[in-house]
Amino acid sequence: MGPRTIGHLESYLGALDLALDPSHYRLLDEVSTIRLGTPHEDVAAALAAGTDGDRSLLNTPAIPVA
Repeated sequence: MGPRTIGHLESYLGALDLALDPSHYRLLDEVSTIRLGTPHEDVAAALAAGTDGDRSLLNTPAIPVA
């Protein structure tokens, strides 16, 4: 995906001079965050609520290499 005309290229290059302040970066990070969905958000909600049960079940045992 690139410019097809000189005008497009000049427009793209003009964006190099754009300066964003930290609040713009925070907003861009917020709106572009990828939601993990289920089961990740379900597990996070359970952990936050203290209803996670036995945490040892979440730790996978080491598998010995022969």
